[in-house]
Amino acid sequence: MIVVRHKLSLLSIPKSYEMAIGLGLIFLSLLFYRFPSLELVGDILAIIAAVICGKSIVLDTLKGVIKGKLNADELITLAIVGSFFLGEYLIAAEIAFITTMGAFLEDKVVDRSRKAIGELSSLIPHEARIRHEGDFALVPISQVKINDLVLVKLGEEIPVDGIIISGMSSVSEASLTGESKPLIKNSGDFVYAGALNMEGALEIKTLKIGKQSALGRMVTLTEEALKEKTPVMRLADRYASWLTPIVLFFTLVVFLLTGDIYRAIAVLVVACPRSLVLAIPTALTAALGKAVKQGILIRGGVFLNKAAEVDTILFDKSGTLTLGKPQVVKVIPLNGFNRENLLLLAAIAEKFSEHPIGQAIVREAKKQFLVIPDPQDIRVVPGKGLVVNYNGSNITVGNTGFLRDGEFKFSQEAREISTKEEEIGRTTFFVAEDQDIRGIISLEDVIRDETLVSLASLKKIVSRVILLTGDNYESAYKVATETGIGEFRAKLLPEDKVNTLLELRSEGLTIAAVGDGINDAPLLASADVGIAMGGSGSHLTLEAASVVLLKDDLAKLPVFFKLARDTKAIIRQNLFFFAIAYNLIAFLLASLGYLNPLGGAIVHNIASFAVILNSRRLLRGK
Repeated sequence: MIVVRHKLSLLSIPKSYEMAIGLGLIFLSLLFYRFPSLELVGDILAIIAAVICGKSIVLDTLKGVIKGKLNADELITLAIVGSFFLGEYLIAAEIAFITTMGAFLEDKVVDRSRKAIGELSSLIPHEARIRHEGDFALVPISQVKINDLVLVKLGEEIPVDGIIISGMSSVSEASLTGESKPLIKNSGDFVYAGALNMEGALEIKTLKIGKQSALGRMVTLTEEALKEKTPVMRLADRYASWLTPIVLFFTLVVFLLTGDIYRAIAVLVVACPRSLVLAIPTALTAALGKAVKQGILIRGGVFLNKAAEVDTILFDKSGTLTLGKPQVVKVIPLNGFNRENLLLLAAIAEKFSEHPIGQAIVREAKKQFLVIPDPQDIRVVPGKGLVVNYNGSNITVGNTGFLRDGEFKFSQEAREISTKEEEIGRTTFFVAEDQDIRGIISLEDVIRDETLVSLASLKKIVSRVILLTGDNYESAYKVATETGIGEFRAKLLPEDKVNTLLELRSEGLTIAAVGDGINDAPLLASADVGIAMGGSGSHLTLEAASVVLLKDDLAKLPVFFKLARDTKAIIRQNLFFFAIAYNLIAFLLASLGYLNPLGGAIVHNIASFAVILNSRRLLRGK
């Protein structure tokens, strides 16, 4: 049944009708040519076949000439028209048929390369169940708003990006990120639109919808990338347009030297620069399709091409090499104060905080099953911490910036503890009740599970990896040591990171930068290739980046850089072997009379098809 449906889909394409009718007419004309008295019938059938198969080629050429834009088919058109004038209608029909068949096969193969990209739009759900007056109602996705609660049942696709409020399930993100194994998702976990819910029901708080969702960004970025022409593509197009008058000159020379018009027609056919025109876009299309399947969004082929030249990668620390979610590692009470009460005081102060440090303290308190009352009169002190009121007392959670104001009694013991913790790369905050220091809370960020393996793979591809961070020297040193990064720079403001990049670029380096936070946007925009972590990245960061990793998965970085290098290698092979060397040999054979017009058409299409098949090698493997 599948085979029958496939054949019917082929017949629904007008070009397949043209090919079938043209081939039938060519065979009939050959049959009639066997009988001298029926040669006229053979000519008529050959003319009809040539018109059916060649009309789109000739019309496209005429449109291009009228608009002043030459395409790859001018030489084929001249060969068909020339054969007509010579009365060689069968040769005209054969050239038109072979060229049409080649274009048809090219379209089919390229369509397969684009399939991964085209499937993206079909993954976007059109409806969602949102909570309405205590119940869930099915509405068009256009009616869903940020913070709406969405219910996703077993076997349904998740319609929005959001956080699970209730429920637990196994979720497949294979169509989005290439992750074949379903992931267990619990309350508090992030899920993506287009992912498949494979087990229980999930209630999700909507954070992003439509074009702002990860899937929406994939569709938008990839469509933009396919429309864009890289400088090397534009150069290839110019070469192809220059080639036409050059070939016409040499065709005239061949004809004048040999007096053989058929040899001249064969030269026209083999010299058609279609393989040159196809050499780059087919490779880029295949590469973009492969990247999309891996959850890597590339804004255009120019960045894929640039990534192949990158020799230095700059990494942000927090949220990039690390999870960006600090964890409480020590709760240190002072002056006989209770550990549990110290953690509770800090959690009260930070209960409504959106700062990662505050959220980490609250998470730790909840792990200890502490009930956290609401604070009053919250006052944030930028760069230092915050002060709240609770039960008539002021609770302060802050860094040593508060100490310089001389408002708190900070003992020598507390100073030594704080210094010792920070020397091993941790961040410390003190907790005070009114003027009395109650203790110190020590936190540290956690390195991502995939960081070490990803960096090891990257070091085989690029020559230099550097860590840039706004954190203190000790914290930077700890992460650099644990990840095996030999160079790092600490205590950098966003403009300092950009200045570092410019300094490195002055050494002749091609630089990629990887980051996630809004403060990384200037760095990513300044880099030759800016790479944003798409899961946690801010809107500004994603706009500044030229490449977006859909998930915060550093394991995709080596995949991206290897794909970039493989794409560059494939393009070189397409250009030098199939578009230049192969066609040059065919040109010489046709000039010397070893290829007739039909053989030239076959050889010409073999070159074009070889380019496409070579490009499709990028789609293989993981």
